Amino acid sequence: MNSHLSNESKKRGYEIKDFNIRFVIIFVLLLVMGIALVYGATTFLLKALQKREKKEEFFSKANKVQRLVIPRLQVFPKQDMQKFLEKERIELNGYGWVDREKGIVQIPIEQSMKWIVDQGLPIWPSGEKVSTFHEMIHNKKQKMEQ
Repeated sequence: MNSHLSNESKKRGYEIKDFNIRFVIIFVLLLVMGIALVYGATTFLLKALQKREKKEEFFSKANKVQRLVIPRLQVFPKQDMQKFLEKERIELNGYGWVDREKGIVQIPIEQSMKWIVDQGLPIWPSGEKVSTFHEMIHNKKQKMEQ
């Protein structure tokens, strides 16, 4: 039963090699040094990241101010104006639906001006029903068919 005990331990009546104080002290010292090293590294990284964040915040504010100050110019103003005018010309001189469900159509501006000259603008006397543009077109078509 006690065959693994040393002679010294047998004389004293207990195991003397059980607890090595030197090993415990070295372990505790290494543990404290490791904790101090991790604490120092995290403190250093935190301060470095805070400085970086302040720099980025400064530059982002500076960029916002710079973006507000610098006007945004058109790269191709002539081509942009030509495209805009072409789109407007097509819209003014073309046919199309404005609202299909309500029967509202878009007609060329020249034709609508001629119809207004021919028929005049509707007058809104009190109590009378005002004809809609759709009704005016319908009436015009009936007159043309007769």
